[in-house]
Amino acid sequence: GLYRLFIRPSALENSAFLSALTIKNFHDLKITLLQVSVVIMVILFLEHLVEVGASIETLYLGAGISLVIFSAIGAWKMMR
Repeated sequence: GLYRLFIRPSALENSAFLSALTIKNFHDLKITLLQVSVVIMVILFLEHLVEVGASIETLYLGAGISLVIFSAIGAWKMMR
């Protein structure tokens, strides 16, 4: 993302794979980082759920991750 934003933006313009991650300015980079971090947190929660199972620890982890995700969604909507 940073390479594409600051160093050489024209070299990667023809890539079909990277067209989903269009980063034209710092604002787009912040939104993309928020979206990627939400996906990573969901994957980590599902990994924990499969490894540990349904326990109170999983419930607390899910509640904590959901609070962070709702905060990220609120920040993302305010950035638009």
